[in-house]
Amino acid sequence: MLYAAMLVLGLGEALHYPMVIAFVKNWFPREERGKANSSWLLGQMIGPALGMACFALIIAACGWRAIYWLCAILSMVSLPLVWFFTADRPAQHRWINNAELEHITREPAQDAAQREKGAHSDTPWRNFAALLKNPDFCCSAFAYWASASMWWGIMSWLPQYLRVARGFSWAKMGFFSSLPYIFGLLGLISAGVIADRVKRAAPLNCLGLAGCALFIGLGALVHNSYLSAGLLCVALLFKGVSIPMAWTVLQAFVPAGMIGQAAGLQNGSAQLVGSLSPMIVGFLIGATGTYTAGLMYLVVFGFLGAACGFFLVLRKY
Repeated sequence: MLYAAMLVLGLGEALHYPMVIAFVKNWFPREERGKANSSWLLGQMIGPALGMACFALIIAACGWRAIYWLCAILSMVSLPLVWFFTADRPAQHRWINNAELEHITREPAQDAAQREKGAHSDTPWRNFAALLKNPDFCCSAFAYWASASMWWGIMSWLPQYLRVARGFSWAKMGFFSSLPYIFGLLGLISAGVIADRVKRAAPLNCLGLAGCALFIGLGALVHNSYLSAGLLCVALLFKGVSIPMAWTVLQAFVPAGMIGQAAGLQNGSAQLVGSLSPMIVGFLIGATGTYTAGLMYLVVFGFLGAACGFFLVLRKY
């Protein structure tokens, strides 16, 4: 039953990214999408940071089944709020006024050129084929593969790495395991603000991927355990920079009629590749007897993703 519940949860969550990416593109002008993407992604950092602490207390007091009931209730409460207060497009919203509609839907020259260049087909398979032939999309997707691989690799192995390789106590391990989410939160907020001010997202995406890879490598190589944990936290700060920028870049060149498919293809393929990362890291640790080899796999993948991100920088996204 638990596996069945996880399967249904995964199917439901798969709708979330394409829906939100399309929603942000429809509702926010280009110069405001950095903060918009950072805002909704805050839950990715705040949720686990608060959830792990609160769930432990609830399990201790009421047992593990209480967590499932709590999550179900919170999810059901949110549904009528989304249904009542949102609409797919600004023109469909019951409370929008003319000034707001004009501000949101005004079309800069870049977007007009994109619309003319990126006409989409009514056939989903043709749209997918067009995306796969688009070098900008391929670079964006590969960069996000690197991002997902570093995220799942670090978050899956960080507790054991701190406990076994660095010798932290359980109490210290718990503290340093939650710190990356706080650093990632800082990266998310900073990236959104900076991107909207400079009106560029690709440079920040490239910087985030390269910075994350660099600090994972430094964290694996230094001898001091506390310095290693701190460097890995900084790596997650840069990871927080790259997450919203990856979606802001995608929204910059994919037409509105294809953005849901593009987001679904990029996120779905990235989660598939990222899910292999903990296994590959574990295999390298077992084969070499050291955690350094496993972390270096993440470093190499991260720099390859940054190279693809640099191509998008040259494309001036």
